[in-house]
Order: sequence, then C-alpha cells, then structure tokens
Amino acid sequence: MKLLAEKPQPPQILQPESQSLKIDGTPFPIPQSIQPIMDKAGPFGINILTFGVSVLLTVAILIGLFSLIWGGVEWIISGGEKTKLQSARNRIIYSVFGLIISLLAFAIVLLITNFFGVPLIK
Repeated sequence: MKLLAEKPQPPQILQPESQSLKIDGTPFPIPQSIQPIMDKAGPFGINILTFGVSVLLTVAILIGLFSLIWGGVEWIISGGEKTKLQSARNRIIYSVFGLIISLLAFAIVLLITNFFGVPLIK
C-alpha cells in the first residue's frame, strides 16, 4: 500500500529566459515600466481629484475667515459681559487655529504636488 504519492514539485515562478511570470504553467508578462498615476486615472480622474482638493481647501479657509469675523463681531457686541467675551475669545482662538491648519494643509498639498509631480491644485 502506497501512502504517499510523488512529492509535488514547487512551481517555477520566474523564467529568466522568457521574461515572464509563470504560475502553474500560465505565463504572465512582466511589465517593463511602472505607469504614472495620471495614466491610470486618466485626465478625468485627475481633474476630479484636483477639483475636490481645491474646493475643500477653499471652503475650509472661508469657514475659518467667517468664524474669525463672527468672533470679532461677538467681541464688539459682548458689552463687557465676561461669558460673552470668553465665548468670543474662544471663537477667535479656534478660528485662528483652524486657519493655521488649513494653510498647513495647503502647504502639504503643494509639497506633494512638487515632490511627486501630481497636479493636485491648479
């Protein structure tokens, strides 16, 4: 009685003479170069990404500016009341932090654009 059949041979993965990847006898060609992201997404995909990043950064900066102005208006109309004055001060501080974060995000996007060559902002 034969308990074990022939020991299976491991599949040969790379055939250097044919420059193709073979898995269980099926050849797959090895790519000669890596395509950039713009080739995969196409101009339409990059335009959507560019538009989305631009809109998000613009909206974030506009909200920060509006909140900063609103904090200034609250400060003016507070009439010296400590609770209203503190609320206005907090709004101004948070608005400034929000604007700083938005501008840092803009700088990071510009850095990515220049480093990788992917146009994220027009």
